[in-house]
Amino acid sequence: MSKAGTPTGKRGIYRRNNTLYARIVIPSDLREFYGTREVWRTLQTNDLSIAQYRASIFFHQIKSEFAVHRGEQSHVKDALMWKKTIAKGEQADAEKIATYRRQNPDKELPPSFVEALGLEDPRTSFSYYLDDLREQKGDEVAGLVADIVYGTSLPTLLYLDEWKATLMVIPRTLQQADAKVKLLADKFPSLPIKKSQVAKWIIEQEQAGKAEETIKGLIGTCRSYYGYLQRVGHLSEDEQNPFEGHRYTKKKKASRMDERQAWELSDYPKLAQAAKQKRKDKNLFSLIILGAYTGARIEELARLKTSDVKEKEGIRYFEIGVAKSKAGLRDIPIHNDILPFIDQLIAESTDGYLLPDEPETGLGERSSAIGKRFGRLKTQLGYDGRYVFHSFRKTMATQLERLGLHHNEAAEIIGHEKLGETYGRYSKGLPITKKAEIVYSLSFPRLLT
Repeated sequence: MSKAGTPTGKRGIYRRNNTLYARIVIPSDLREFYGTREVWRTLQTNDLSIAQYRASIFFHQIKSEFAVHRGEQSHVKDALMWKKTIAKGEQADAEKIATYRRQNPDKELPPSFVEALGLEDPRTSFSYYLDDLREQKGDEVAGLVADIVYGTSLPTLLYLDEWKATLMVIPRTLQQADAKVKLLADKFPSLPIKKSQVAKWIIEQEQAGKAEETIKGLIGTCRSYYGYLQRVGHLSEDEQNPFEGHRYTKKKKASRMDERQAWELSDYPKLAQAAKQKRKDKNLFSLIILGAYTGARIEELARLKTSDVKEKEGIRYFEIGVAKSKAGLRDIPIHNDILPFIDQLIAESTDGYLLPDEPETGLGERSSAIGKRFGRLKTQLGYDGRYVFHSFRKTMATQLERLGLHHNEAAEIIGHEKLGETYGRYSKGLPITKKAEIVYSLSFPRLLT
């Protein structure tokens, strides 16, 4: 038993003599503001249910003080705490009224039923809080909090985790989506918003020098999140999604100096030879060979296991089982030029990966470190920022186009969405023999000696 009071079984509520008290321990970094290790507050009742109402309000108020002292005051978070407190109080009050009516079926509620049943509306305390907030921060902030509490406004980040759980994407893409929605919340702490507000935000970013593709990526993610909130009923579906149908300021004329470039086939031997000279980094050489002959994404290659090298109908192929999108899940026939090399990688693997012993990031990615090593290598060879590992995909796409293939045939090799409802949704795709015919028709400079 506490020397200061007897625990009631309800968190933070203690009994002293015949009265209930709320107790909260002051965090060590804030004790200088209070001059004590803990704060006690009489709840002026011996009824535990009433005490819970009053304690929740007290805890809310003092935690708001903590945030102020730490310089972390968030009015949106504050509003959510009040919303929860009020909802809890209303539910408890409704249960008390229902219990009274069951026990007294022939009686009307007494005229002063609030006092008679021990009810206490947290809205009264909230109105006092709003008055103080309006005086300290102005009508705009007070209005924002009131809108959130009474349901006419939605905190922007409230359903972020719920939305992210619906996304079937790789961890890096999920992290990027999270960051973009948080940028939205920095600009607009609550929703809904108007299309004109988004248009002004776009202009601000353009004036700040952001690339058009960067802005479009941000707006696209926000459009998806906002659309989800509408679809599940958190925001009105009758209103237009404010992130749809925007125009962007026309940029300067396109220049090859600004565009990501494909490798020329003549670049391949330079890259491979330079990597081979780094004898302590066999994985870098292997990565270049794999990238050149498959056009696969770097993370797809870094995650390839020896067990992902498979065979059917006499064709050996890589099974890409983890990819950026559903379209990326595919089988890529192994070019005849590198079959012995792949067998060597399988035989020498120490951990079951074709590129063994690469460190994994917190997001579960294996390509981060080797990607940086590749970046340093190509820079040392004089290639500028237009040339990246992804340039292997550009080169592969170029070769496939020059073969005169239909888009959907090339898409199955590269791992892109296919065009049209018929092929894109219903077709099971090309047989492995047809894919092999395509891959075998590609010619590469001699990279293996």
